[in-house]
Amino acid sequence: MPSLPEDQVQSVSHFLQRVRKELERAIRSQRGTIGHFMKSDLITKRIPAENSDGGLDRTYVFCCIPYHQLAPYSPLGAPSNARLHPVMTLLQSKYPSTSKQRDFEQAVRSVTGTPSNHVFNTSNLWCLIINNSK
Repeated sequence: MPSLPEDQVQSVSHFLQRVRKELERAIRSQRGTIGHFMKSDLITKRIPAENSDGGLDRTYVFCCIPYHQLAPYSPLGAPSNARLHPVMTLLQSKYPSTSKQRDFEQAVRSVTGTPSNHVFNTSNLWCLIINNSK
């Protein structure tokens, strides 16, 4: 974050550590931890101005917004880095051990024009808003 002063970089870093602690969860299957996901939520932090000469408060906002997309099937495997946040199918997001055969029973697969090997995936959009002020 090159345009932030050093004290704000540290403050944002601490805020993101809090976000990770509160929202990040492990994806567990019969094979153990196979990645992580972020719970959908909104977290804010207000930091009062340090001086009384009219300085503005700082505000940080983090939100995690889920969305669905039709994309090629991707099995949930053991990633080389278990800290990754892999894209999951609709069923994998609830049942990580879901088989490819079961994933391919999604209703969208029977709709004419659905590309071969495509299923609905659940992804997340992460937003970090820093100092949202006029």
